Amino acid sequence: MRTLNKISFLFLLLNICLQVNGQQTDNFRIIKKSLTLHTDSVTITSSEVFNAMSFRIKGKGFGDLSVKLPNRIAPITKDEHVELTNQTQSNLIVLKEEVTTFTLYGKKNTEIECIMQYVAPLRHNTRALRRAKCEHPQMVTQSTWRQGLPDPVPGRNTTPTEHCIIHHSADGNGNNDYTSLVRAYYTHHTQTNGWDDIGYNYLIANDGTLYAGRDPELPSIDQDNVQGAHFCSKNKKTMGVCIIGEYSSIEPSFAAINTLTDLLTWKLDKERFVVTDSFNHPTTSDPLLSVIDGHKSGCNTTCPGDNLWAKISTIRQDIHNKLDQCSTVGIEDEFQKTIVVYPNPNNGNFIIDLEKKTTGEIQILTLTGKKIYSESILNLSIISISKVDLESGLYILKLISKEEQLIQKIQIIL
Repeated sequence: MRTLNKISFLFLLLNICLQVNGQQTDNFRIIKKSLTLHTDSVTITSSEVFNAMSFRIKGKGFGDLSVKLPNRIAPITKDEHVELTNQTQSNLIVLKEEVTTFTLYGKKNTEIECIMQYVAPLRHNTRALRRAKCEHPQMVTQSTWRQGLPDPVPGRNTTPTEHCIIHHSADGNGNNDYTSLVRAYYTHHTQTNGWDDIGYNYLIANDGTLYAGRDPELPSIDQDNVQGAHFCSKNKKTMGVCIIGEYSSIEPSFAAINTLTDLLTWKLDKERFVVTDSFNHPTTSDPLLSVIDGHKSGCNTTCPGDNLWAKISTIRQDIHNKLDQCSTVGIEDEFQKTIVVYPNPNNGNFIIDLEKKTTGEIQILTLTGKKIYSESILNLSIISISKVDLESGLYILKLISKEEQLIQKIQIIL
C-alpha cells in the first residue's frame, strides 16, 4: 500500500510539473499558470522569458480584463475562432521583446489561466518581391518560417474554393519582426488551441510580405485549396487570408492591401471567377456569400476590423481592374464571344444578343458588386433593355441561367 501511495504521489507530482511548465523545446515553450485575482491587479513573474501570451477564463467573456506590458496596456479579447466548453479563449498577444513579468488587471475573484509562450526568433530576408499582375505573388514558405518548430499534425484535406475570406490577426501592430509574428501565431494555434496547423491559407505582413500558411502536406494539394480553420467551423470551399495587425483602430498599409489584391487577382483568374460572383455557403440552402468577403459576413465577429472591412468594396474594384488588364479568361476575352451588347457604350437603352434561346435572369451590377437592376427572361435570344436609370460609368452585365453565367462590361454615357 505504501508503495502504491508513493507511485500515486510521483504521478501527481509529475502532472503538476507538466501543468506548470507546459510543453518545451529549445525553439519554443508553453508555460501555463492558473490563478485567482484577489485584488484589482496582480503581477505575474515567470522563471523563463516569454514573448507572447494568451488567457482562458471560465464563462463567456473577459469583461474589462487587460494586461500591462512594457510598451502598452492591451485589452484581453475573445479569440472568435475557438469554441470551448464553459471557457473562453483569448486572442494571442505578441510582444516586441522577451519578458519575464506582466501585470494583469480585472475584477476581484476572477479565475484565469495564463498561457505564456516563447518562440525563438528567426532572421531572414522578408522583403516583398513584386510579380506581374494575375501571377501568384512570391511568398515565404513554411519550410523557411517554421524552422525549429514542430511539424503540423498530418492529415490535410483539400477543398475547392468559392470564397476568399479576409481576416486580421487582432494583434501585431507596430511589430516589424513579421516572421516572428507568424511563428507565434503558428505555435498558438497548434500548442494552445490544439489545431493541426495554423488556421489561415496565407498571412500578409504590414510591408506586403506574403507568408504561406496552412501546410498542404501533399503535392496534390494546392496552397490555396488547403481546408483551413478560420471561418467558424464552416471552412469548406473557403480560402483564409490574414492581414497581420488589428484594424479596428488603425488603417491597413498600402503594401499589405496591394499584396492582398495581387493574391486575390491571381486566385479569381485561376478559378475563372469575377468579383461580382457569389455562392451559397456552406450548403446550397444557405445565404449567398461573395467570392471576396470578410470574416464577419459569415460569423459573429468584428474581424477583420472596421477599417479593413471598409476597404473590401475598393479591393473588389481594384481586383476587377487588374483582371480586366491581364486575365487570360477575363471579361472581354472569353465572355465577349458568347454575349454581345450593342450599342456599347450606350445611354441606358441597348440590345443583348445571345447565341441561343435562354431562360434565366439579366442583372446589372456596379463594379463593387451591388445589384441595381434585374429582369427575368424566358426562352429568348434577343433582349431589349430600355429606360434603365443609371448614371454615367462602367457596369457589369450578367446573364444567369441553369447552364452558365455570362458577363460583359457595359458603359453608360449620358
